[in-house]
Amino acid sequence: MIEVQTTGRLCPIKADADRAATRTDAALMAPLFARFLAELPAACAGSVLDGWVDGIGVGPYWDSPRMATLLLEDQTYRLVRMTLDFGLADRQGEVVVALPVVALGVEPERVVAVAPVNPWPARLQDAVLGAPAEIEAILHRFQLSLRSIEAFEVGQVLALPGVTVGSVQLTGPGRQVVALARLGQMSGLRAVRIELPGRAEMRETSIRPAAPVMPDPGREVAMRV
Repeated sequence: MIEVQTTGRLCPIKADADRAATRTDAALMAPLFARFLAELPAACAGSVLDGWVDGIGVGPYWDSPRMATLLLEDQTYRLVRMTLDFGLADRQGEVVVALPVVALGVEPERVVAVAPVNPWPARLQDAVLGAPAEIEAILHRFQLSLRSIEAFEVGQVLALPGVTVGSVQLTGPGRQVVALARLGQMSGLRAVRIELPGRAEMRETSIRPAAPVMPDPGREVAMRV
């Protein structure tokens, strides 16, 4: 879902299973979760889950699933698992909803999240993620003499050999490339769309054998391997 929201499409490459969810992911997914939970009671009407999901909503973000075992109330839960098919091979997801066991027709108790004993890691993460970060969109870099720059005129066209709309690089501090992008527009303004890096391909080529070098009989020749 993050790929679709940020790039507009789903990559056929299987996602990295070791990538941990972030607070940015949670912020992007919050509207989708809210809509999902709002429509869930109607979908469960007349089923064995009728009344179990009434009144639930999106809660605070937890850094890891382990936090659920620490912050949720110690009681019996009913797990509901739903498999999501995104239409591509090997690209499936799963939604797991843990519902506190209640009697049918009784509104589930609201689970109140308790702040961790040590709030310092969460505060540090909030401070780091909230810090400003400058990213530049670079279409091309080249060097010109000062004389050439002083001769610039309004309307002059600069040739950029080999540059296309897909040559944009997003760079951070120290000109470190953080992503590749494609130049475009949105609502009449210039915009860039983040692109996936191209996959390495092997192509056929021909290599001419180098001409043998004949040693000079008058000199000693050594070869180091």
